[in-house]
Amino acid sequence: MNARSNPPDITAIDLLARQYADAQTDLDTRTNDLRQVIDRAVRDAWPELRRATTRAAERYEALLASVTDARDVFEKPKTKILHGVRVGYRKSKDAVQVLNAENTCALIHNVLPDQVDVLISKTEKPVVAGLEQLDDEQLRKIGCKRVAGRDEPIAALAETELDKVVAALMKGAIEKAEAEA
Repeated sequence: MNARSNPPDITAIDLLARQYADAQTDLDTRTNDLRQVIDRAVRDAWPELRRATTRAAERYEALLASVTDARDVFEKPKTKILHGVRVGYRKSKDAVQVLNAENTCALIHNVLPDQVDVLISKTEKPVVAGLEQLDDEQLRKIGCKRVAGRDEPIAALAETELDKVVAALMKGAIEKAEAEA
């Protein structure tokens, strides 16, 4: 609430509303001008960006094919960083294989009745995310088994220490801004 002893009259409010409207119009104009500059810059750069993207994709595919064909080069260590690019093999995520969904659901009802809501969806189909949390013995009891992940080829830009510092600073700045909001 305003601490003034006399409340403003409609003329004063009208003046403030006009000033705000003018400021908002100025902001809108500058924002639109900026959007036009950005749009123009994107249109001008688009052919080169498209060529560079295509070139990067083609070279990525060639690199990945080469890594795939040279499996024995990556026995120890499984990955190497070459020119800032991590290449080699990494183990994929383990997966749970449900051998017989109907049987598994029945066994979950019998063996793990307290986890039915988490392990079975409403359509009476096992919930893989829930099953992944079980140990191998529990999986065996309900007719499932854990399938080990296999090595899969990778080619990705390696994260540098600077990248980690920048990411941490960005995370801190975002958290601070959210806390202040």
